[in-house]
Amino acid sequence: MTVFAPLKVLGEDEYVLINPAQVAAIEPANDGKTSRVRLAVTDEGAQIVYEIDLPPKEVWMKFTSAHPIGG
Repeated sequence: MTVFAPLKVLGEDEYVLINPAQVAAIEPANDGKTSRVRLAVTDEGAQIVYEIDLPPKEVWMKFTSAHPIGG
């Protein structure tokens, strides 16, 4: 089963499901109040980046507590 973590997109009323195994970097943004999550996969050559409404430490905690989805 694949593991995903739901993370709220900054400034949006939506969440993205991110597979922690595909994360290349979690960077602080907005003085550490939010995060920029860079994926190791690309969309037609462009790196996929999400602005997340959590500080990096909380994003990391979401990834470490993620549960399998599907079956």
